Amino acid sequence: MKNTLKIKQIFLFTCTFFVLCTSIVLANSAAGDKSSRFPFFIDISPDHKDFEAVTYLHSHDMVNGYSDNTFLPNRAISRVESIKLLLEASKKTIQKSSSNTFIFTDIPSEKWFSNYVYTAKKIGVINPDGEVGTGNFNPTRTVNRAEAIKMILEVNNVSVLSANTGEQWFYPYFKKANELHIFNKHYRNDELNILYSYAADNLTRGEISTYMYRYILSESRDLRNDISGNNSANLSADMFGDTSSNPLKINALFSKGLLTLEWNAGKFDKFVVHMIQKQENNRTEEVVFNVTGNSITFTTKDLKKFKIGLIEFKIKKSEQLVARFILPVYTKFTPYISNEFTVHAEATTYQYGYLNKKISVQIDKKSQNIDGIDFSKYKIYVLNSTENLYEKSVTSYNENSLYFEFTPQIKDLYIIEISDEFGLAKAVIPVTPYGFFPILPNNLDILESVNTNKNYSNSEIIQKINVLRQKHGVSPVIEKIELSSLAQIRARDMKERKYLGHYTPEGLSVNDMRSDYSLTSSLSENLATHSRGSAFAAIGLEYSPTHRKTLLNPELQYVGVATEKLENGEVLLVEVFQDIVLEQTDIDAGEILLYNYISENFPSQNADIILQNISEDWSKIMVEKRSAQTDFTDGSSWKNILNTYNVTESTGIFVLSHQTPVKMKEYFEENPTILSEFFAKKVSYGLSIKMDSMGVVYLTLIGSE
Repeated sequence: MKNTLKIKQIFLFTCTFFVLCTSIVLANSAAGDKSSRFPFFIDISPDHKDFEAVTYLHSHDMVNGYSDNTFLPNRAISRVESIKLLLEASKKTIQKSSSNTFIFTDIPSEKWFSNYVYTAKKIGVINPDGEVGTGNFNPTRTVNRAEAIKMILEVNNVSVLSANTGEQWFYPYFKKANELHIFNKHYRNDELNILYSYAADNLTRGEISTYMYRYILSESRDLRNDISGNNSANLSADMFGDTSSNPLKINALFSKGLLTLEWNAGKFDKFVVHMIQKQENNRTEEVVFNVTGNSITFTTKDLKKFKIGLIEFKIKKSEQLVARFILPVYTKFTPYISNEFTVHAEATTYQYGYLNKKISVQIDKKSQNIDGIDFSKYKIYVLNSTENLYEKSVTSYNENSLYFEFTPQIKDLYIIEISDEFGLAKAVIPVTPYGFFPILPNNLDILESVNTNKNYSNSEIIQKINVLRQKHGVSPVIEKIELSSLAQIRARDMKERKYLGHYTPEGLSVNDMRSDYSLTSSLSENLATHSRGSAFAAIGLEYSPTHRKTLLNPELQYVGVATEKLENGEVLLVEVFQDIVLEQTDIDAGEILLYNYISENFPSQNADIILQNISEDWSKIMVEKRSAQTDFTDGSSWKNILNTYNVTESTGIFVLSHQTPVKMKEYFEENPTILSEFFAKKVSYGLSIKMDSMGVVYLTLIGSE
């Protein structure tokens, strides 16, 4: 039987959905944890401007960090650090100096860096620092941009013309680096003076890594596509033994979630492939494969012991090591495509992270006879590796197809979801740039590999949710019987009336129903169906990014779950989450929070007790009416309250409803002009926050001239 997985997601204010694993239906709403997928260095995340370069160089054994797993990308780099980094990134053989070897007067031969300085001096990359004849190198002095560019080009044997009369010595080096697209942008000839003005700026460890990385790209030696070659090619596979007559060429291929290694060998040649990973607590995981021929493809079973990070590969022939290289690996996402569509996705070039190249996705109806598809109402969401989810606009559409493109700001793994106006995910497309190997099986892959069908009890489903939350440092959710009862009602209603969605045929959501269960804060709902049981539905939600955001939302405190077996044999899973439940002490603290915020940002404003009383009276009316307005159809108006207090001077009002006072403060921080415009020409104010029986919080802000 074909597995079917459907996924939906609902938010309090907006709806988004995500499908990941072949055939599930899911639904969720929440913000998740921001932990990175790339734990190579703890101080450089995927949104850092030098992340791509540092990760790439490190994953190919070209640069190293410090013993505490940091790289310090923002620290100014010293002369000796830059020499070590560039020599290793260029795969230069480090020559050993002896105690009798004179390098520089301030470089003792016993220092750890003496061999690097000796090698750099011998190949002509460095000279004494300062006045000629001083014989000093000054290893700890920082390196400026001009010096760094000169060293990068010279360590890679790039030919550079001499400076013309009247030119600064570094002009030719900058021109050559500009031709090679090493800088952040390509400068026209009439812009070179701007480029030259940056020559004296000190360079950081991250910046010099980025420059070196871009040089590698410019030389078409991108190891992410082709990790093959021999020692002299400066490629990532270290070659061993006698390879001069027939060097082993290795390609790493990633396709449809699988990693394949290929090399140039006869179909009857025998090799042994070792996969090695250093893991926590000084433990090493190793898997060995005997291979006859010239390729091997790794399965879920082969990879399930490995973790996100780096895997070292060693290839042996007749017990002799012939090649060694390292690849960064990540957990994979499984694409989903509704049977109504065909999908085309493309990252236009592996350099898109730096050179403003685009990622594009197009979905086409499989047949023009398929009715009921309105692309004008479709929504697009993009998830990156730090679990930030962004809503994007459709680029263009017509009756039969939809097209979307965007320009990534960093090189990253991106998951693109396309959903219809009802929140059903129609396509989930992982876009994987070259050099990223998302091949590790996720929990759903492992579950599918060992179970034909499997169901979890409700308590087991909640336990799985909390295992995920604990892993990401989020406090556990607590089962609430009222939420489980609501989830069960929702599941039975969908089964009996044969629909799947966050709204009943009458248009009611879980938030419209919560008053019947005395639930006084906002609810979020996940829906999933799977043909192989509730276990697959529950685990599948973890690997749908939008649902994952709900599962990891730290503001959700309570949960209730229910399952129903549908007529088609699938199991329907409903998860209902409840937001933080506020007490009166939270409301009182919220008033103080907003008073302090206004006092800090608008110090000329004075709190007024009469205006506070007016705001309290109007907040009570909004609570009674359950709506944030300044006038109601029954004749209630805030101006009537002004008359009660005999307030005649010019006043103004601002009202707002939100989930919590903290959310109100965040709203003002994100929209600073709202309060600036409100307080223009005003000198005093009063505010009040009240909460209704449904947990909705209302703010009244009164200002007077």
